[in-house]
Amino acid sequence: MLYRFLKIILGVGIRLYYREVRIKDKERLSQKGAKIIIANHPNTLMDAWIIGQLCKEPIYFLTKGTFFNSKWKKKLLMSLGMIPINRATDGKTSGVSNMSSFEHCYQVLEQGKTLVVFPEGNSFLERQLRDLKSGTARIALELLLRGKLKDVTVIPVGLIYTKGEKFRSSVLAFVGENIDVKPYLQEYTTDSIKASKKLTEDFRVALEKMLIQSASIEQEQLVDQIVEVLAIDISGAAGKELERNIDAVKQAHNSLNQMYVHEPWKITRVEQLVRSIRWRLNQLEIGPDILGGKKKPTHVFVQLLQSLMMILFGFPLFFFGAIHNILPYQFTSLLMPKMVRDIEYYAPIAILIGIVIYPLTYAGFLYLGAYLFDIHGWWKLIYLVSMPLAGLLAFRFIREVQNIAFRWNYLAISRSEKDKIQAVTSDIEELKSLIF
Repeated sequence: MLYRFLKIILGVGIRLYYREVRIKDKERLSQKGAKIIIANHPNTLMDAWIIGQLCKEPIYFLTKGTFFNSKWKKKLLMSLGMIPINRATDGKTSGVSNMSSFEHCYQVLEQGKTLVVFPEGNSFLERQLRDLKSGTARIALELLLRGKLKDVTVIPVGLIYTKGEKFRSSVLAFVGENIDVKPYLQEYTTDSIKASKKLTEDFRVALEKMLIQSASIEQEQLVDQIVEVLAIDISGAAGKELERNIDAVKQAHNSLNQMYVHEPWKITRVEQLVRSIRWRLNQLEIGPDILGGKKKPTHVFVQLLQSLMMILFGFPLFFFGAIHNILPYQFTSLLMPKMVRDIEYYAPIAILIGIVIYPLTYAGFLYLGAYLFDIHGWWKLIYLVSMPLAGLLAFRFIREVQNIAFRWNYLAISRSEKDKIQAVTSDIEELKSLIF
């Protein structure tokens, strides 16, 4: 009961925090019987919450033992499907036995339930897949060796956050094809370490196929700059556009990987172009999206008019949304830097705070509205629902105002700075030809 209640509450929080959580091949998770879901682990608690939303049935998670450092925490977390495990990097937690935890995993799977494991063992908000621990492979193989199950389904899930910590960004989750465990069972009986490592390598290959892979932090930073100057929107995009843009980011990484191996001199040219484009855009005070697709001034003018109309007619909604959401938004923004040091915890903690502070704020406004304006009946429900919806519109409204400044500047300089605009457009086209 508690698990299902929290799943609903957290589901609402996730949907409000992220603009879109898009799932590819979700039907692969609907198979019956014992399942082990393996996933990359970039965003701490958020990863587990999102996978929990993907599965209809309650699921179990292997969780680091340091969370279970008191009796009441252990009782609560285990009631939510969390199974403690002592990691080598953390040392042993009192009352937590890895042997008992593995036995718990076996029992869960033998009952036909689902176990979720993050084989990286730690969480960092980056695109690189870190080294995988072999414990998941050992669980799968040991489970079959016990003889109570003939097979276990291992399903890889790749999680890609456009900006994992950022409000109204997006999440794209890929559900991969089943990984067959049985071919390694015979070898496991004679050399468990070697068989586990081979199966773990299969896990790594399956996950890497779904993720954006960078060779280094420097490459990841360079790709982020390429994404910026080419106006590839991976923070605010949604639907098919989000998938296309994620594919474009993958292509950028793949192109750089090829250049590093076969044509390293091209990397220098890419870096020069990125610096040149950023400098020129800064001088012109326009955004890269203005130049995307070789837009003519007339197209930008139409976009400017559309934005102005939206702002003109949308201002009452913006004002309504701002009034009802500014206090909890600012409170959360001020509280987060004091509570969270690691960026990986920013989104989940913000959601947990929001689950408390926003309903309290809305309840206060609802009470005040009923007292001052005699709001009652269905109008109370309409008023309550309109507060968060208007808040999201207000956030969109602010972004639209920022876009107006870029478009206005472009129209103002489209004739006087024509040579500079042509120069930066030429650089953008050359960069595209190198990357795509």
